[in-house]
Amino acid sequence: MFHFEIPAGANILPIEIILPTKLMPLLQLLSPALLLAALTLPAAGFSQGEAVRLTRSETLKFKEKNFLGAPKGQEFRVLKHDTVQKQVFVGFYHEDGTLIAVTLPADALEASPPDPWTDLLSGVEAFRDQRFEQSRQMLTRAAQDPQYRAAAASIASRTTGAANAVALARSNAAAGKQAFVNTLQALRDLATKTATSGHLCLALALDEGADRLAAQVPVTPSVPTKLHREEISKKVETSNRAVARCRQAIALRRMIEASIMIEEGLAAEPGRPELKSFQARVEKGIKDAEDNFEAANRMRRFEKGAVHALTALERGLKDCADHPKLVALKQEMLSLFEERTSPKLTQALLKAAGKEGATAALEEGRNLYVNRCTECHELELLDSRTISAWKDSVAGMSRRANLDGAQQARIIEYLTVAQRGMDSGE
Repeated sequence: MFHFEIPAGANILPIEIILPTKLMPLLQLLSPALLLAALTLPAAGFSQGEAVRLTRSETLKFKEKNFLGAPKGQEFRVLKHDTVQKQVFVGFYHEDGTLIAVTLPADALEASPPDPWTDLLSGVEAFRDQRFEQSRQMLTRAAQDPQYRAAAASIASRTTGAANAVALARSNAAAGKQAFVNTLQALRDLATKTATSGHLCLALALDEGADRLAAQVPVTPSVPTKLHREEISKKVETSNRAVARCRQAIALRRMIEASIMIEEGLAAEPGRPELKSFQARVEKGIKDAEDNFEAANRMRRFEKGAVHALTALERGLKDCADHPKLVALKQEMLSLFEERTSPKLTQALLKAAGKEGATAALEEGRNLYVNRCTECHELELLDSRTISAWKDSVAGMSRRANLDGAQQARIIEYLTVAQRGMDSGE
């Protein structure tokens, strides 16, 4: 046990901590103040507004229930990090446009790679929310990029000065209040200039930040906004929603939906960099899907070409899961698609696989595969992977689908028999 005392007002507060014996000599070298500081440091976590991405495939949870699968690499913006429950709340848009808070395990997330535009926008939003230190860090990082250096430096100068001017104005000195008025005026002017340049989301956040500062130190004369706030607010709301929904759609390979979001977002805010960067990727996905549709449609007309058509169909849906022609073709070939993704355990298939006589274990494996493995994604063609690869895939997905070891074994047993039966000509 390690014992030390710290001052607590007029009293002495005794502290006793049980620690491994081998650490005692090292801890005795620390002053009580340093030791207390080390022991009471808050747990590291993600900050509000921070961009994060998944390091593995995960399941989004809404109200503690499985909601939707999310692939490795999908990005989100943090709403809150609950370090006690070790979960992170992130924003997610329903198809109807409603924004909800869903959760992900903290250990499945990492900070997204630095991006100068994201840093610039996050820095301005942090200023708006009066998270001044985080704002300074983001704007400093954004200023390292040549494209955004001038904008980031100009914004940092104004926002840092504004934060400092609040304390000066609170002194009630006439000079301090006048300096604060001048600072607010400069912020309003910068917001107007930024809006004119086409970056409405930055302009709105700057102007709203000025509002919050002005509320802290009322001054006469007031410094009103110079923006058409109602109009700009609607446009920024539309572009923000478009960015988030486009990112979600791309992660789910819904490129048609993403293209619609890009069109809506750019109509509201033509200078929005994220939407412009998404365009090339989305257009390529749609084009590749169209090519695969043409290939699948051509192959299915030939004798014994259906299997090859299914391969092209699956490949196309991986490029663009909501391509209307591919979705319609899949529906048209649905029975054949089922035969190649989750064939029923007929006696003919079992005989071809050398497993005559259907067993309860195989039926259980199929039911688990068809029902639990489709909670987050569509089934894939069985011959798209080797059995070894299927084992790795099932193992990787087992935690998300709440599958225990025995259930995983049942699924693998079914997949092995089904694949063997198909390879034998069934």
